[in-house]
Amino acid sequence: MKHCLNLMIAITFLSLGVPEASAELRLACIFADQMVLQRDQPIQALGWAETDDEVTVSFADQTETAVAVENGAWSVSFNRLANHIRPQKKRPNIVLFLVDDMGWHDTSVPFHTEVTDFNRRYRTPHMEKLAKSGMKFTQAYACSVCSPTRVSLMTGLNAARHRVTNWTLRKNASNDRGHPQLAFPLWNVNGLSPEPDIERTIYAKALPAYLSEAGYRTIHVGKAHFGAIGTHGSDPRNVGFEVNIAGHAAGGPGSFLGSRTSAPVWRKGDRVWDVPGLESYHGKDIFLTESLTIEANKAVDQAVADGKPFFLYMSHYAVHVPFAVDSRFYQKYRDEGLDHTEAMYAAMVERDGQVTGRHSGQRRTSRAVQ
Repeated sequence: MKHCLNLMIAITFLSLGVPEASAELRLACIFADQMVLQRDQPIQALGWAETDDEVTVSFADQTETAVAVENGAWSVSFNRLANHIRPQKKRPNIVLFLVDDMGWHDTSVPFHTEVTDFNRRYRTPHMEKLAKSGMKFTQAYACSVCSPTRVSLMTGLNAARHRVTNWTLRKNASNDRGHPQLAFPLWNVNGLSPEPDIERTIYAKALPAYLSEAGYRTIHVGKAHFGAIGTHGSDPRNVGFEVNIAGHAAGGPGSFLGSRTSAPVWRKGDRVWDVPGLESYHGKDIFLTESLTIEANKAVDQAVADGKPFFLYMSHYAVHVPFAVDSRFYQKYRDEGLDHTEAMYAAMVERDGQVTGRHSGQRRTSRAVQ
């Protein structure tokens, strides 16, 4: 099944500040029917001229390529750009963080034209550093629910196309609340499937499968939540990840506290929420985000030792419920006047931002690119 227009590639113009400056273009679309990531190389362009329906790109070899503009997006035939691709000897390592249920201004990085009260409340200095040294998108969209966002990220499809519209868990079971007058469509309640003809799933080849074919060590750490229990998508290894640490069908942890064995027994919850594979941390005074970071660093170090470029997909389960008191940060937010729940949340935001920084700093020695 093809989920991208054949031989159409989105390109990004990374300007150096003035229109006439040199710019680097990078291919940015993955096809379901061919391996384009192997061709994801820099292209040097001297400049461009814009009209309402076309952008003309001028290259260093004095040739020009017309780029069609459709619905505000620039796209171009791969074949028309192929001659301008320069070989790249080293493939970049990729670290991708996905934070659950975090508000767009629940960070000290403003994503608005003005700094908000919430920006002042939360402390995420490492996110500030990443935003300062990289690129920040202020016009973006994500589903407000776990599984739909993840399926979109893995496939490039929005929820209207993949039809996974709510969080998944039990096979063939919907988590939509009933309505006295409306009958819901048969949504893909079983999530993502790497195999065709599986009932109520979206069949698609996922991002890590493409990267694996391109020679990457694909590492999944933390929350998966791609597919329902008993389906192929419930195990990240089935969708293209070579390494899976703590990912399974459930979308929330039993607990964020190692002292509670990351299990839900303390709240009389179903054991389906037990986080798998972290038994060595059970009974210890450690937060789940910290134990996941330790394991992620081990996996990345092994990839580097093996001489493999790596793709690290990191989702700490945070800042998803059930909230827990992180003693390192909780009290200062209480002292600032936040109630118990808000202080727990703020502390978890700061903790998640901190471990993000640990990946950013430590992995630079392993040639990681954020």
